[in-house]
Order: sequence, then structure tokens, then C-alpha cells
Amino acid sequence: MTPTSLVKSTLDPRLSRTLLFVMFLSMALALHVLESALPPPLPFPGVKLGLANVMTTAAMLVLGVGSGVALALARTLLGSLIVGTFLSVGFFLSAGGALASALVTALALAWCRPALSLVGVSILSALVHNTAQLLLAWAVFIQQGVLFYYLPVLWLLALASGLITGLILRALEQRGTFQRIALDAPQL
Repeated sequence: MTPTSLVKSTLDPRLSRTLLFVMFLSMALALHVLESALPPPLPFPGVKLGLANVMTTAAMLVLGVGSGVALALARTLLGSLIVGTFLSVGFFLSAGGALASALVTALALAWCRPALSLVGVSILSALVHNTAQLLLAWAVFIQQGVLFYYLPVLWLLALASGLITGLILRALEQRGTFQRIALDAPQL
């Protein structure tokens, strides 16, 4: 019996890539909704682990930067519709943080790998996500300097969440998961 990874796909390459993107998006949405349903891990506003960011980085590694950025934005939009936060303050902060984080992840993967591990990329991404959210909150909603006293707390939490998501990504990379999926993904 032949393993499925050795069987040549008869799918159109574009359809195959689209299906992979939808798979990553589905997993990201499931993680997004799951995290929204859980009580906050700490008594700080807006604190989440950010497990859906694993799927954003995975999509970048397998499908390319554009797909990863599109995934981050689609997950934010669709996730907010599912959990009922669309067009709320939290939605705009989340979208801004997700976009900034995805762009920095893309740059770090392109310019800093392999010197910067996936754990380092994830920590950097989490730091940028939290910083972008705070800057956006300050610029658009609360023009109070006192808001920046919250930044060290956000950075500490970003270190923890980035470490956790980075360790997950590193484990997936060490198991060859991204390489196996990328071999099956047609390159356009």
C-alpha cells in the first residue's frame, strides 16, 4: 500500500492551494473561537494566548507570505463575526495587532531565519501585536499617556504567549510537518 504523501494529486494546483488555505483558516478560526470562549488566563483586559497565530505562521511557511497575511486578516474578520465582536473597539484593535504581527512575522521569516528560530519569530510577533494594539488604542480611542504604563505588562505577557506559540511551531517543524505539507502544496 502506498502512503498518501507519495500519490500524485490530480487536483488543479490552484484548487489544492486554496484547500490548504481553507484548512489553515478553519483551524485558526477554531482556535480563535476556543480562546474567546475560555476565561482570560490573567485579570488583564484583552489577554489571550494567541494560538491562532500558529496557523498564520504555518500558512506563511507552507503557502507563502501573502497567504499568511491574508489568513491573519480573514481570521480576525470571520472570528469577530462568529464571536460577536465585529466593528467593536476590540475588533479594530485585534485587526491592527494581527496585521502588524503578520507583517513582522513575514519580515522575520524572510530576513532573520535561520538565525532567529521560530520561537524568536513568535516572541517578536507577539511583542509587535501587543505594542500595535496599545498604540492603536492610544491613537484612536484613549489619548492618555497613562495608557503606556500598561505596556510593560503587555510585553511580559507577549513573551509568555510568544514562547508558547513558538514552542508549538518548533515542535511541528522538528516533526517535519511543514515540509510534508509544503511538498504536497503545488507551487504556482
